[in-house]
Amino acid sequence: YKVLLIWQLTALFVFIYVVYTMIKAMRTGNKDARRLFIGFVFLFIATVWDLIGSMQITSIKNLGLAKYAFFIFVIGIAVVLANK
Repeated sequence: YKVLLIWQLTALFVFIYVVYTMIKAMRTGNKDARRLFIGFVFLFIATVWDLIGSMQITSIKNLGLAKYAFFIFVIGIAVVLANK
């Protein structure tokens, strides 16, 4: 249980760093970063929702939304690759 909790907290810090990196790239005018950011926002929200639900800190339920948000993120990557 403790190892899982450590992993979950570490994952939150990694997500925050990735958001910082994407915002930094969007400020430089990178259009692809903006497209990836939209998919990443869906992935971030769904994953945080699932992590909080699995930690049982609040009454939020773990709905398993991350797998659907990951699909949206992959579609965003496909759009970036298609534009290249």
